[in-house]
Parts: sequence; C-alpha cells; structure tokens
Amino acid sequence: MRRACRWQPASKLGSELELNIIELGKADRLHSATAQSLAAWVAFFEHWSEESAMNQLSYPPVQQALNMLKDLSADAETQHRALVRERALHDERTLIQAAEERGEQKGKLEGKLEALTQMVASGIPQAQARSILGL
Repeated sequence: MRRACRWQPASKLGSELELNIIELGKADRLHSATAQSLAAWVAFFEHWSEESAMNQLSYPPVQQALNMLKDLSADAETQHRALVRERALHDERTLIQAAEERGEQKGKLEGKLEALTQMVASGIPQAQARSILGL
C-alpha cells in the first residue's frame, strides 16, 4: 500500500482540465500557433466594453463569450443581481474597514493606559502622566 505524502497529494488532475495563466501585458510576446486566438482573447479582456474593437474580432469562441456577455447585460434581472452584489461587496468592505479602525483606536487606547500605569508605577504623578499621554 502506498502512503500519500504531504507534498504529493493522492489525487491528481487529469488532462480534462488545463489552466494557463498569462499576464495580459506580456501576452503579445508569445509566438506560437495559437497566437491569433490568444490575441483575440487578450483583445476581448482588454477591450470588452468597446464595441468597435469587438466587431473586429472574428475568433468564434471570443464571439461566443461576447454574445453571452451581451445576453447577461441585457437581462434586467441579471443586472439587478449584479448591482445588489456590488453593493453588498461595498458594504462588506466598509464594515471591515470600520472594524479595523475601531480595533486600531482600541489598541492605541490600551497602549496609552498601559503606559499610564507604568508611568504612575515609576513615580510620575497621574495628572502629569495623563497630560503627557494626551488622556
């Protein structure tokens, strides 16, 4: 029986799934048999909202993706869902930012109180220590 190692998982991906990561800014440097289809995809990702640029693309998979994007954009229900999701993400970021700011303020106050305790313990009058710390 073969034991699975931590660095070598027991399950492996087959050839059914292929993932290619290409930086759009560097995609024009690639020279291969698929350069024309890659160029079409790069143009799609960079200029999807520019109708004149999209009309020049003739690569069928890109045209299919563009048509799907148009269909989704034309559906009022999908647009509403996208807007609701965008608002929810914005609200979540706002809540996280507010919580972080409260945490920072709490941490600063705790630090000042600890410093006040240490200053008083070292013999500095409490009023003077408060004045120094801005409490």
